Amino acid sequence: SAEEAAFPVAYVMTLHKEFETFERLFRAVYMPQNVYCVHVDAKAPAPFRQAVQRLVGCFPNAFLASRVERVVYGGISRLRADLHCMRDLLASAVPWRYLLNTCGQDFPLKTNREIVRLLKGFGGKNITPGVLPPPHVTARTKYVH
Repeated sequence: SAEEAAFPVAYVMTLHKEFETFERLFRAVYMPQNVYCVHVDAKAPAPFRQAVQRLVGCFPNAFLASRVERVVYGGISRLRADLHCMRDLLASAVPWRYLLNTCGQDFPLKTNREIVRLLKGFGGKNITPGVLPPPHVTARTKYVH
């Protein structure tokens, strides 16, 4: 729709397995006005990486991350993988309005039109909460053992 075309969205997609699941996710969220950065875990098998590269290579608005990480779930490497893609997306010619980060096992519950309308409602504001954790959680997050 014209509304969607005027509101491109950037996607970060971090993957490590199950090409068919990624393919379904990509098919579900793909729109020609959006832009997609795909990070494939450095530990992923070569055939998986190659399959992702072949698929992404078919779309002018999708690309692999310029840097890859050996991702540990819940670790800083997961954040670094997202940051690499964010840096790449900032250099993109697509004037995206919001960034959504996904993993290869995610699947959208809304259509692109519904996502665009929800994001437009935020009026350019960040939707990531910036609150401190409650005291009973601090001990779990303050130190790494």
